[in-house]
Amino acid sequence: MLNNVVIRMLHKRTIWLSSSLHQYYTVLSRDFHNQQNLSDKVNINNATPGKIKTFIAQSSSGKNISRMPRDVNKPDFEGQPLDFSVSNVSANIEETKVKHKTAMDIAIKLREKRSFQKLQSEDEKCDNPVKRAIAALSMPDLSQLSAEDLAKLLRKHLVYADKKLVIFNKPYGIAMHGGDGVSQSIKNVLPLLSKMVYGVTTNIPLTLCHRLDAYTTGVSVCCADKEMTSYVQKMFREHKVLRKYWAVAVDAPNPMHGIIDIALDRAVLSKKGDSGDYARVIVKPDVRLDGLTGEEIKIKARGHRAITHYRTLDSSRTLALLELQPQTGVKHQLRVHLADGINCPILGDHKYSHYGKLAPQILPMKVLKRFGIPQSKARYMPMHLHLQSIIIPGVFPGCEKANLMIGARMPFHMGRTLRMFGLSPGVPTEWKTMHSITSTQQAKPRNVESELYFDPTCNTDDDECRTRFSDNNCVKVFRKNSVKVKYKYH
Repeated sequence: MLNNVVIRMLHKRTIWLSSSLHQYYTVLSRDFHNQQNLSDKVNINNATPGKIKTFIAQSSSGKNISRMPRDVNKPDFEGQPLDFSVSNVSANIEETKVKHKTAMDIAIKLREKRSFQKLQSEDEKCDNPVKRAIAALSMPDLSQLSAEDLAKLLRKHLVYADKKLVIFNKPYGIAMHGGDGVSQSIKNVLPLLSKMVYGVTTNIPLTLCHRLDAYTTGVSVCCADKEMTSYVQKMFREHKVLRKYWAVAVDAPNPMHGIIDIALDRAVLSKKGDSGDYARVIVKPDVRLDGLTGEEIKIKARGHRAITHYRTLDSSRTLALLELQPQTGVKHQLRVHLADGINCPILGDHKYSHYGKLAPQILPMKVLKRFGIPQSKARYMPMHLHLQSIIIPGVFPGCEKANLMIGARMPFHMGRTLRMFGLSPGVPTEWKTMHSITSTQQAKPRNVESELYFDPTCNTDDDECRTRFSDNNCVKVFRKNSVKVKYKYH
């Protein structure tokens, strides 16, 4: 019985001693964390052992325990209740977490994450030679530009401008007219381009006079005058505007120069291995070869007449630089004539590289090695077709030089290809005029002896045509360096 009483007394004394120690450490720690200067803080390691010994001696002797002497400058916590509940501690932790997760903090973290991913992707491109080669071949998507940015880009590519004509070098990858699936076009930004050329206060409408493919670069003509617009459009419609294209073709043509006179027509073909169909321009020749005898058999071909003069400027073992002068203006005429007519498709023309299917162009192994890409990445190759110069007759009536010759620089990707394969355009040649019609394309007249009879098979490149379109009778404009000129409308 006595032992139980002693055990209970010791247990009560131990509980009282532990509660007193807890209260002492609480006050000491709160005093320590509320000091402003580090020098004024209490050194717990030195002060705590002696004070604990004094506290234990007083408690064992049964004397009343008094609080430790407190500094006057230290804050007093006697009037404040101490709350050590779990709910209070968790609430404080949640407040601390919410305080650091503001909107600005989240935005900063996202920016840091994106910048890190961008740097990581750039490092991967630098490390991977194929990705680096693809990045060099990839062209910017100009259809994603705003109207103001696109108008500034066209103003930068301006070649010639007066009060009636505005001519610029069309960049790669932008459509001239709107249509299905076209988000941005040159026609949409012509009002902004007019204000950049003639002044902000003016309101002069610009009108496109002809059309180029989205992936074809070169001279583009706009008119600001109604009379000039109707005149230039009539010249293009009657095929009196002379045009010179430069194209990089796969393989050199045989013969090196000649005339392609094959009719074209639009057809709907079926994809191989797929149920879908797609539209394509195909050749419609008026003769076919007999497989047994090898003789030409005339057939009735229904299509649009298309004539293209071509000449090889320079060639390597795999690529050739061609000069093309179309006499007609059929859609995709140059691309189809080179691909299906002489079996030399334009480099990067993936649509007309295969007749019965839509697939990336198959390039020679030497071309792939030079560009540093495999055949599976050939779809990134841009098309190499550029309208280098044109001659518009009769633009300046009554002047000694009535014709206007406009030239435009080739795009960067095309110039890089020429440098890589050592191709050079060389010295420019004479302009080609009307091509003679072959005897198989027109029926012979009944009365050959008539004075009104004109032989369609004769050569129409007479002296009058040569002098009319000679370089001496043209006002030549070819801008090599960018200039900043503000044209005013008078």
